[in-house]
Amino acid sequence: MKKYTGFILLTAIIILLILLKWTHLSLPYFWDEAWPYSTAVHMMYENGLSLFPGAIPFEISRGHPLFFHFMSALGMKVFGSSITGSHIFPLVVSIALIVLMYVFCRKFFSEKVAIISCILLAVQPVFIAQACLLLPEMLVAFLSLFTLYFFLTNKTAGYIICGTLLLLTKETGIVTILSCGLLQVIELLNMNRKEVTVKMVCRKMVVVIAPVIIPSLFFVVQKIKFGFFFLPLYTDADNFNSLVILEKLKNYSAYLFIYQGRNAISALLIISAVIFFFVRKKSWDSIHKKVVSLLSIFIVLYLAFSSANFYSPRYLLSILVPFIVVSVFFFDAVFSERKVLYYSFFIVVAVVQVTFCLKRNHVSDHSLSYTDAIEVSKNMTDFCAKENLYSKNIYCSFLMHTYLTDKYAGYITDGKLFDKVQYSASEQTQYYIQLSYEKDELIEQLKAQKKIVRLLRFEKNYAWSEIYAVEKSN
Repeated sequence: MKKYTGFILLTAIIILLILLKWTHLSLPYFWDEAWPYSTAVHMMYENGLSLFPGAIPFEISRGHPLFFHFMSALGMKVFGSSITGSHIFPLVVSIALIVLMYVFCRKFFSEKVAIISCILLAVQPVFIAQACLLLPEMLVAFLSLFTLYFFLTNKTAGYIICGTLLLLTKETGIVTILSCGLLQVIELLNMNRKEVTVKMVCRKMVVVIAPVIIPSLFFVVQKIKFGFFFLPLYTDADNFNSLVILEKLKNYSAYLFIYQGRNAISALLIISAVIFFFVRKKSWDSIHKKVVSLLSIFIVLYLAFSSANFYSPRYLLSILVPFIVVSVFFFDAVFSERKVLYYSFFIVVAVVQVTFCLKRNHVSDHSLSYTDAIEVSKNMTDFCAKENLYSKNIYCSFLMHTYLTDKYAGYITDGKLFDKVQYSASEQTQYYIQLSYEKDELIEQLKAQKKIVRLLRFEKNYAWSEIYAVEKSN
C-alpha cells in the first residue's frame, strides 16, 4: 500500500463507525445494559469510584471485578451522566479496539492485512451492535488483544498491567493468561535443553502468571465480605454438566464460524490454510508462526472456557478479533500475488458481512435489531404513562418490569415510576404486557382462553410489544 493509504482508510472506518452509532448514543439501555450494568455503573458514579468489592452491591455487580464499572463511571464524570454520556466511553473503547487491531496486524504481518482485518471487524453485526452499549465485552476484547500484543513483543510491564486490568474487568480474562502460559511452556519444551535453566523457567512463568495476583486478592476480599468468590448462579453444577458443555460448545462454534455471514470468512480461512500448508507448502517466519499459534490457542481455550459458562453470543467478541486476524493472514499469504482473485474474494466476503448487518430478523444485543426492540419497548412505556397506569396492577416479564420500574433504564422520561408491576399474575392483575423478545407462556395461555384482550401493539420490523387488559366478565 502507498504511504498514508492505511492511515486514511483506518480514519475512514472510524468516522463511518461514529456516524453510524451517533444516533444510537441516546437510546435507552437494552437487555443486560438495563440491568444490572447501567444500574451498577450509575451507582458507582453516584457513590464514588472504587475497585474494591462492595463498592456496588454484590447482587448487582454479579460478583464481577469492577474495572469496567470504574472506567464507565469515570467516563460519565467526563462526558456526563446522561444515557448519551454513558454510551460515549464504550464507543471510545470500540474505536480503540479497531486502532489496536490495525497496530497489531501492521506490527506482526503487514499494513494490507491490518486494513482488511479492520474492515472485516467493522462490518461484523456483533461489533456494530456492541460498539456503544454499556457492556464490558468490548473492553474485554480490547484488553485481551493488548495483553497478547505485549506478550508477543516481550514488553513485561505492559503485559502485567494489561493482564491485570483484563482480569479486573471480567474473569474470562484468565483465558488470555492461560494462552500465553501454554505458548510459553511449548516454547520452553522446544528449546535446546542446554539453554534452559531453572532460573530462566521460573522467571518466565512468574511473569506469565503475575497478572493473576491482584485480581486474586479481589476475590479473596469478596469471599470474606460476602461469603462467595463468584456469584453462585455462575458456579451452578449444571454449567459443568458434560452434555450442557458440549451443547454450548456446538452453539458457540456455530456462532463464531458460521452465523452472521462468518461462514464466508471460515470458508476463506479453510481454503487459504489448505493451500498454504498442503498445496504450496509455504514456509513462514518464526514470528508469524508464533503469533498465529498464540491466537489459535486463545480461540480454542476461549471456546472451551465459554462453554462451561452462561451462553451469550456477545461473549465471543474477544475471539472474533483473532479469528479475523488469522483468517486474513492466511488469505493474504496465499492470494496476495493474484490481485484479481484477492480483491474479488475480499469484496464478496465484505458484502456478505454487510448484508447480515442489515438483517434484523432476530432481536438480540449482538445485531442492530436491538434498536427496533428499544423503540417498541419505549413506545409501550410511553403508552402506559399516557394512560396513567402508574398505580395499576401490571404483569410482565423481567425486561419490561425493569423498563417500567428502574429510574436508570431510560424508558421513563418524567421520573415517575410504575409502582405495581408484578412478576406473578394474580386476581388483582389488570394489564399484561409482552415483548417479542420476551414471550410469556402465561400470556399465551390467557390469550388462547380469551381471558385477556389486546389493547395495542407496537411493531417495527421483527420487534413488537403488546399490552392486554383483563376481559371483563358479563
